[in-house]
Amino acid sequence: MSYLALLVLAALLAAALTPVVRVFARRWGLVDLPGGRKIHTVSVPRVGGVAVTLAAMLALVGATAAGGVSVADLRAWLPTLVGGLIVFGIGFRDDLRPVRPVVTRWRSRSRCCGSSASRTRST
Repeated sequence: MSYLALLVLAALLAAALTPVVRVFARRWGLVDLPGGRKIHTVSVPRVGGVAVTLAAMLALVGATAAGGVSVADLRAWLPTLVGGLIVFGIGFRDDLRPVRPVVTRWRSRSRCCGSSASRTRST
């Protein structure tokens, strides 16, 4: 399976999962309400990264199960996957319970560490 096909599969899954995640986010109150310094005028669900991350993981698992991605490919991409999960985890934590400004610096640093981990993958 080509990387382009994997990307298209992940994009289609994300498009399908986003409305589902939006419904659950509204049901569980995981929304950003308008007001103060915010520019939106209606409540906006905060956990959109769940749909995107889940879609990427499902596409990769599906491609591996179908034989389109080998275990060796997965091992080579492991640092990228770990880096992406680090970034997802910090963002998800922030979506559930907004962090204080001092923690925001750590969130930015974790994103740098996550992206650095993704760049150190072996070929």
